[in-house]
Amino acid sequence: MSSGTEELFKLMGDETRLHILDLLYQGPACVCQITGVLEEPQAKISRHLAKLRDADLVETVRKDQFIEYSINKDNVILIQILTLLQDKHDDPALEKERSRQHLKEHYLTHCNS
Repeated sequence: MSSGTEELFKLMGDETRLHILDLLYQGPACVCQITGVLEEPQAKISRHLAKLRDADLVETVRKDQFIEYSINKDNVILIQILTLLQDKHDDPALEKERSRQHLKEHYLTHCNS
């Protein structure tokens, strides 16, 4: 197994990072949206996003005053894992967050506050 693959599994072994990747698999989001959907502090989300960005698992694009995060679609192994994860319905935390994903636009308005 390559060290890149080992690093991928290590990063995904953290529950918060796994939930961030699961959310971003559904589509791009800014820190405010991720914070709101996952109900976690902004500093914690930003710290985990930095690790994911440094590992090239997520990409960033500046949109006005926001940084929008998205899955690095060039990482085939990551995409395959996240695709398989979509069928996982026995994790209450994942299911709760998936049920809150429709609130992403609502939390975007909090970024302006």
